[in-house]
Amino acid sequence: MHRNQAAYRRLSVLQSKKRTLFAYLGKDDRESPYNILALSGFVAFVLITFYAKFHFQTVQAYVIPVGLGVLILQHLFQERIPADARNWIRLVTLMAMLGSAAFYALADNRHAITFNLTLILLGLLAMGLGSLLRIRLYLALGFASLTVDLVSLLYKMLVNMERSARMTIVGSLVLVLGAAVVFGAIYYKTNKTAVDAWLNQWRHRLHAWE
Repeated sequence: MHRNQAAYRRLSVLQSKKRTLFAYLGKDDRESPYNILALSGFVAFVLITFYAKFHFQTVQAYVIPVGLGVLILQHLFQERIPADARNWIRLVTLMAMLGSAAFYALADNRHAITFNLTLILLGLLAMGLGSLLRIRLYLALGFASLTVDLVSLLYKMLVNMERSARMTIVGSLVLVLGAAVVFGAIYYKTNKTAVDAWLNQWRHRLHAWE
């Protein structure tokens, strides 16, 4: 056991030195091959740490770091990648990351609520990157995953409640939703010009995003 820990520490130090060296060599050129080596080394180090030190047995623990590495590389080399290819790379990578997290958060109730929190963080990260980089795909998928996960958390909470409390909460939610719809309809009719202008402004802004 001590030998394995010592070997892991030596490997960590060696990997850290290599990553620092490659990052320094590629610091002046974002499209430098050294950046690929530095990022690949960091992702490999994270995967080895998850497996050897933390003994993670979930797919998302390995898909998410790899997916983040792919998205970062795609951003660094976006000038050399056609727009259609960039969109497909983003779509496939994000779907793999969000799908692996959603499987543990939504498909099986035996998994801990921490998997739901992982999906929430991924959704917020995707939305933040979408707003920062002006990429609609990030924003749309992040918002969709966040919404689905919040609904899943609400469902899990309701399932574990007593029937009377569950019916009270469901009735309250239906009442609030109905009131929101009615209030929204009234507000739209009374402020139709301002709302349409606001929507057109956001539609024009999102249309300019990649």
